[in-house]
Order: sequence, then structure tokens, then C-alpha cells
Amino acid sequence: MNQIDNIKRTVLIKLFNRKVIGSHHIRLVTLGKCGWKEHEQGVVKTAVKQLMKEGLLVWAKKSKKALTLNKGRMKDIVRRMEG
Repeated sequence: MNQIDNIKRTVLIKLFNRKVIGSHHIRLVTLGKCGWKEHEQGVVKTAVKQLMKEGLLVWAKKSKKALTLNKGRMKDIVRRMEG
């Protein structure tokens, strides 16, 4: 696994553990800064954009700048976290 795959998996685990599903959301800026070193924040943003393209993360309905896990793809998200 390369660095981006590890960060994608870590982002999914963090959001799943915080129960950021459905109506619960987290701002993109907060997600990029929480628990990451300053030199990793650019890679985290890239990983988040890739997760959005894959459909595992979606924009929250309540806010245009916040993200949430896609409820319809929970099986894929759990499978990605395990492997």
C-alpha cells in the first residue's frame, strides 16, 4: 500500500468511529487538520478528493463545506477499512 491508500483508510476509520454518517458531518478544513502533521495535510486533501470521486464521501446536505460518509455505500466503506 502506498501513502495515499493508508491515509484514505485512516480517514474512513476516523469518520466511522466518530459516527459521521447521514446527518452528522465534519467540515473539510477540520478533517484536513485533525491529527495530521502539517506536511501531510496536502496528501490528506488529495485522499479526500479521491474518496469523493469514488463515492465513499459526499457533501453534507446541511452545509456546502462539510463531508459525511455515504450511507448507501457502507458495505464498501467497511470492506475498505478492513483491507
